[in-house]
Amino acid sequence: MEPLYEAIFEYTPQNLREIVWSIHKKIALGIMAAAGILFFLPELGRGVAAALVFALAGMGVYLIFYLVQFLLTTSKAFKQREKFGYTNQYKFYEDKFEAYYQGSSLSIEYEKLYGIKETKDHFLIILADKQVLPMMKKDCPKELLDFLRNKIKNT
Repeated sequence: MEPLYEAIFEYTPQNLREIVWSIHKKIALGIMAAAGILFFLPELGRGVAAALVFALAGMGVYLIFYLVQFLLTTSKAFKQREKFGYTNQYKFYEDKFEAYYQGSSLSIEYEKLYGIKETKDHFLIILADKQVLPMMKKDCPKELLDFLRNKIKNT
């Protein structure tokens, strides 16, 4: 049986970092704001200016920590994928979805997928059991994107 659509995703460090950032940015920014507030409130007794300095320092420390972890995590993930190549291949049939990646394959019916997440800019991420499968929107025909939005109802 021939697939209705096919797509590939090329893993590059830049693509991997963009995906991770698109998923985690709201959490990271929220934690950074909370760190700022937690450093700000106890220092109010010294004055607003001192409290702002402490708040900015707290936010800066968290930001540096997050960026280091972000770069280390995505670099490590990319190096692990070098063993298997840099490409995910996807095939879309009327009743199921197939993915070929890291020397493995996955075949799953659409209703068993957890959903899809679309970033505002570049990515479409298919969520399966213990799997996160990214695609670049620009590499997908509009018909495929519409097909997936209709097939995967729990987005």
